[in-house]
Amino acid sequence: SINNSITQNTMFNNYHGVYSINSDNTTILNNNISLSDVYGVFLHNGTSGSTVKSNSLYSNQYGTYLKQNSNSNSINNNTIYRNSQYGVYSTGTIGNLIQNNTIYNNTQGIYLDNSANNNITSSTIYGNTQNGIYTINSNNILIDPTTFYNNTYSILLNASNHSSLFQLTIYNSTY
Repeated sequence: SINNSITQNTMFNNYHGVYSINSDNTTILNNNISLSDVYGVFLHNGTSGSTVKSNSLYSNQYGTYLKQNSNSNSINNNTIYRNSQYGVYSTGTIGNLIQNNTIYNNTQGIYLDNSANNNITSSTIYGNTQNGIYTINSNNILIDPTTFYNNTYSILLNASNHSSLFQLTIYNSTY
């Protein structure tokens, strides 16, 4: 599907809040998504050029999950919190923008696995019990003006090459 809009909804107590597969240019805007069994928002298998913007994603297992060739998406201006596992999880993706989000009180704030050329910018990431940002096998990651505090690890890059970190503010984290 192409050019869909999911706007101003309240979704709770579902298996997934929004599940988008093989969809391009989908807009997920101004929704309140909570208490999903697994994913608040799931961009799966080739969902590209989509926007997840100005949503509250909380008390799910994953706030937002981008998987397998879900490339060139924008995750911005969201409040992502109290998810039992991940605020934002990305695996097998390229070129996503994660910008101007507030991500807090998850186990992991942002987790990138085998995801290249992603930009994380102008966000506030705090109070995550493990990592603010964790990357594994994810190259060419840009992290710039972002504030981290009260995470166990603010940023952990594991087998992730050619990444750039600029203008970060980090305080009150264990490592």
